[in-house]
Amino acid sequence: FAIKDIDSDTKPDLVMADYAGSFYVVRGTTSLGYPFGLNTPFFVGESYRFLLENFDSNNIPDFVFVGEGDYPYLLNFRNFSFNLKETIVSTNTVVCPTSPVLLNAIINPIYTGNFMWWPVALTGPSLTVTSAGFYNCVFSYTLPPGYGQCSLLGDTLNIQAMPTPTGAIGSSISVPVCAGTSVDLTASVISTTSFTWSTGSTSYSISVTPSVTTVYTLNLDNGCPGSETLTINVNPNPLINISATTTICSGDSLILTVSGASTYTWSPITSNSSSITVSPASTSAYSVIGTNGFGCSDTTSTTITVNTPVAISIISSKPFVCFPDSVTLNAIGGAASYTWSTGSNLSAITVTPIISGNYTLTANNGCLSTATISIPILLRPSLTAVSNPSMVCNSGSVTIQAFGAATYTWSNLFIGSTFTDNPVSSTTYSVLGLGSNGCYNYTTVAVSVYTPNAVSILSNGELCLGKAIDITVVGAQTYTWNTGTTNSSFQVVPSNLAPLSYSVTATDANGCKSNASQVFVVSDKCQLVIYNGITPNGDGKNDIFFLENIEMYPGNIVRIFNRWGQLLDEIHNYNNTSKFWSGTEQGVPSGTYYYVIDLNNGKGLIKGWIELTKKDLN
Repeated sequence: FAIKDIDSDTKPDLVMADYAGSFYVVRGTTSLGYPFGLNTPFFVGESYRFLLENFDSNNIPDFVFVGEGDYPYLLNFRNFSFNLKETIVSTNTVVCPTSPVLLNAIINPIYTGNFMWWPVALTGPSLTVTSAGFYNCVFSYTLPPGYGQCSLLGDTLNIQAMPTPTGAIGSSISVPVCAGTSVDLTASVISTTSFTWSTGSTSYSISVTPSVTTVYTLNLDNGCPGSETLTINVNPNPLINISATTTICSGDSLILTVSGASTYTWSPITSNSSSITVSPASTSAYSVIGTNGFGCSDTTSTTITVNTPVAISIISSKPFVCFPDSVTLNAIGGAASYTWSTGSNLSAITVTPIISGNYTLTANNGCLSTATISIPILLRPSLTAVSNPSMVCNSGSVTIQAFGAATYTWSNLFIGSTFTDNPVSSTTYSVLGLGSNGCYNYTTVAVSVYTPNAVSILSNGELCLGKAIDITVVGAQTYTWNTGTTNSSFQVVPSNLAPLSYSVTATDANGCKSNASQVFVVSDKCQLVIYNGITPNGDGKNDIFFLENIEMYPGNIVRIFNRWGQLLDEIHNYNNTSKFWSGTEQGVPSGTYYYVIDLNNGKGLIKGWIELTKKDLN
């Protein structure tokens, strides 16, 4: 034996031979082949082996037997026999008058070959038949050139014919029925035939309730399909409707009208009319049966609710109204809705009447009821309040008085028409006056309170021993000093180092008085004040380099330098009068200059800059 791909389908086959020269092939069905590798030779005994080769290169497989001495015996084999299994598969083994049967021939393993059907003499793997009989299919397969011919294999299938099944449907009612009527249907079928109703039931008897004309089908099966039908004719029922309001008030009547049918029968009122008049004393139900021309009927009913008007009343938030106050009116009674004579639909309203009058409330809970209330209108007292005087200084006394009411209550909780107060700031007093009719009024009176202006005592410089200085007061109109003077300022020259104390009483434009005092410390030497701007134009202002209080430092030396550090002037005992620097020297232009001052007091030098401006200099 050997492993060879005989038919070139990429699936290795098993080839066997015996000593008599018989040759067999088992065709491979997978690409894996048998447990031996493809083109594998096998040795038998010590010196015999079999090979399957294209020995003579003629594209015909040869069987080679090699004996002792490797002498080959060449045998050519053709017409290899393949064992193939063929089966016919059918969709049904029974052919019905209206249902053909599809036959399919299947070859296993699958080969590409030819199918021939008998007795119809048609080719192909499938065949559709419409009559009974034996059907045979033969399969043939041709190997590639030089590989031989397969034998023909066949299969036969017997197809039987069956008649269309029949049956009958019986009905409990044979005339047209009204919609919703129950009808019993019965199936009459032989035992060899199965059936199913179009409703899905498989019972012999079923009950149906058609609402419209309906066709019921009995589906039959004895191997072939069949059916029976029955039509149930259905007449429509009338659809009746009662038109009328469903709510009335006690003692009222209404008309009930029905439509949608030909004849009517009412209950509990005996009437055959399409309209009836009813006056129920309490909530009642009425029904009617309507019948159409087919004799089919419908029933409907309506309930008439009888409402009793609700008892209502009005409660006022005040027994009377002081003009122009408002008052709240509340509806009492629990109705579904309200309508006031003012047009409001709320259960409570607020009104501001200008004259005494009536207010009417209409309540609706399906029925109407009314209530009325009268609101008296009273006048408020004519209330006034005055202050004497109307303007005072801080903590001054005023008398406040009210007129026009019976009793008075002030915002400061004073009770009565008149009281005295000492306001510290502008104040508005309010008063509530109650008249004898129970109405109140409200008014105010304003008092202007003047706060004296704050006054200040100032000096125009530092108080130095032996130097005159001005003491000034500001902030009022007239003044009285503790020195006895009434001027706003006076001059003082300290003669010793004792502190100087001054006080003043000031009166402002409103006549309000205020006091101020100030203690001044006297220094033995005043501090040097340097003014570093010079405009020597002869107007008496900033014409020199002015050093305030320089005279307090005898032995001083003032030196003036230009920007390059050149000394321009050195002045001893600088005094602002006979000894000073003005920058008017020839060749000294406008610009920035620098000073160094030695006060000769052991506290170091004072340095700074001077800005000289010589415009308009004559």
